[in-house]
Amino acid sequence: MRGLLFVGVLVLAGCTAGSDEESSDEPTATAPSASESATGRPGRLVCGWSAEPAEGLPLPNDFVKARICEVSSSLAWRPPQEDLTDGVAGLVETINGLEPVPDDGHYCTAQGGHGYTILLATADGDVTSVSGDTGGCGDVEVGGTSYDGAEVLLEDFIARIEARREGREPPRRLANAPIDCNADEPLGPAPSLTGSLADGVRAVSCWHPDAPSAPLWRSAEVPRRQLGVLLEDLARNTVDQEHFKDPACGGQFEDYYNQMLLVQTRWGDVLRVGGVCEEYLVEEGSFWHPGARARRILAALRR
Repeated sequence: MRGLLFVGVLVLAGCTAGSDEESSDEPTATAPSASESATGRPGRLVCGWSAEPAEGLPLPNDFVKARICEVSSSLAWRPPQEDLTDGVAGLVETINGLEPVPDDGHYCTAQGGHGYTILLATADGDVTSVSGDTGGCGDVEVGGTSYDGAEVLLEDFIARIEARREGREPPRRLANAPIDCNADEPLGPAPSLTGSLADGVRAVSCWHPDAPSAPLWRSAEVPRRQLGVLLEDLARNTVDQEHFKDPACGGQFEDYYNQMLLVQTRWGDVLRVGGVCEEYLVEEGSFWHPGARARRILAALRR
């Protein structure tokens, strides 16, 4: 799972099944017609549709598809656009292996986290939901009982999506993800937990001077050829580093600026690379120090 850079908000989402067997990998924002949903076949699961919460554990092992949806989270994030169709039995095994929270409670923090609902569909089209939140107490809620392990379950789902993508081609008609630098101001749109920058196909540069007079991000689409140069440079000049050092900003406070790249992958993930001046945080423990050509491209995107 990718490390997250910034923060975000909490509501509950659900899904149900349509039919569309051949194109079930492709994301959709529209519900199928009544004739499609009445077929009893598990098509695409769509976040926002209603689903029956699971009544308790253990869950039966007759689910054939799963999808994860963001719910009200203190750390905003973007779920993958496709259903999980491989390893669903293993996912259910992970859920059934969760331990109930002891009667005397367990350790909780005020730390933010990722809220989510997992939709599980049977071959007959019935959809069940299980919800968790990695923030606070880190619990998964099933049938009125709290179980420890929200982070374990989220990581398990994300790992299974990544494994499913190996050796597969992404959806052919994948729509461009909305990328608005100020969508979740002041930190920009929520990033994905899936995806690799090496798969980047589109990007937007967002920047603003480090000054109260410029609270909004200024955006510019990154030309495709320049994106290739930036991603190659990023792969070459990313180093292990614990935290920001002393970015080269010209020596004066008024010279400081913030710039981030929002990169959409061929799978529809949106990844964020954000930094101050010429030092960019890629993920926790990894920083990009752009080379000369990349710095010129980044500078031009700030004009």
